[in-house]
Amino acid sequence: MNNLLYIVTVLALLTVSMVQAILDESEFTPKLLEQVKALHATCVGQTGADEGLISKIAKGDFVEDPKIKAYMKCGLTELGVMNDNGDIDLDMVSEFVPSKYLSASLTSLNTCIGKTKDIGNLEDRVYALFKCYYDLNPDIFIFF
Repeated sequence: MNNLLYIVTVLALLTVSMVQAILDESEFTPKLLEQVKALHATCVGQTGADEGLISKIAKGDFVEDPKIKAYMKCGLTELGVMNDNGDIDLDMVSEFVPSKYLSASLTSLNTCIGKTKDIGNLEDRVYALFKCYYDLNPDIFIFF
């Protein structure tokens, strides 16, 4: 479960330079912020996701767009925390998520995993997971 939170956090941080978020950038490790910027560039390049749509997601406006869904999946797989089958390695979250958000994030993620586990298409499942997380806990959702 911990890596899923890491995944959500990392993808949430991907547009750190573009979007004003609720959580302050200083709350995250420099290592994570560095990874986020590189991951963002890689996934935008691979998917052609529109920066404007990424910014909308960061603000909670979930646009149904195949490139955005591919961008979300790219982030998770490029990090190596999710394989192409959707299996998630959950061991690293506590290294990256501020401790004051960890409990609430894990609670939301557990709920969302249960709600999205039966979605067959991996990109649709990842998209639904992020949307569910936002709907449950918008105050600690950041997407970059």
